[in-house]
Amino acid sequence: MNDCDWILAEDIESAKKYYIELTEIPADEAFCDEGQVPDELLDTIRFYLSDDWRNGPWITFRDRMREMMIDGCDVPCFFATTEQ
Repeated sequence: MNDCDWILAEDIESAKKYYIELTEIPADEAFCDEGQVPDELLDTIRFYLSDDWRNGPWITFRDRMREMMIDGCDVPCFFATTEQ
């Protein structure tokens, strides 16, 4: 995990395990800057609802996590990426 990929999980260890299984990247290469998004940033980081990140609609990370939980998302799961 890094500053480009986010995993929604109950704890960092289950997020790391899921990320390794998802990407098949070796554990010693899979992580840089891994960690939990600080609570205060959940209301400021934008989750874009379309590929048009310059002009498209967005919601906060907290709102997107809330939507996923309401929709019954199984965790851990892939949450967001900067890659298209």
